[in-house]
Amino acid sequence: MQCGAISYVVLPSSSELNDYFKHAWLAGDQGRAASGTTDRLIAREFLRALNWSADTGPTLDFGAGQGSLSMEITALGGEVVAFEPYGNPALPELGVRVVKSFSEFNPDKQFAWIISMEVIEHLTDPIATLTQLYSLLSKDGRLVLTTPNANGL
Repeated sequence: MQCGAISYVVLPSSSELNDYFKHAWLAGDQGRAASGTTDRLIAREFLRALNWSADTGPTLDFGAGQGSLSMEITALGGEVVAFEPYGNPALPELGVRVVKSFSEFNPDKQFAWIISMEVIEHLTDPIATLTQLYSLLSKDGRLVLTTPNANGL
């Protein structure tokens, strides 16, 4: 019996991934696929499909990439924190709070929404990351993860 899961024979190390994403952010349009391709229109429609509302509480945009989702949440009057180790350096200038590691969070901070688009497949230890995200989720909060089609390029 086969489960159909696709995996790497050898996963890249955290250091190798770090080097790859640092380079992708410096590559401009050439590295856009690695640094986030979601635009504001997609982000807005995604939030609408989720029935997201600014009234439900703060949102964590985990793996914010270029920041389209964070900027759309801000434009809709929501409180958002963009978690992005490599991130768009212009986000703070656009009114978006950016953190680069879990250590930057106040231990009492809770999020009504944690949204992570196309990120989990890039993590070397997704279980540890999901455990950390869960600790930031409010009692009635929602964790939303998306991942690309594993059969695609």
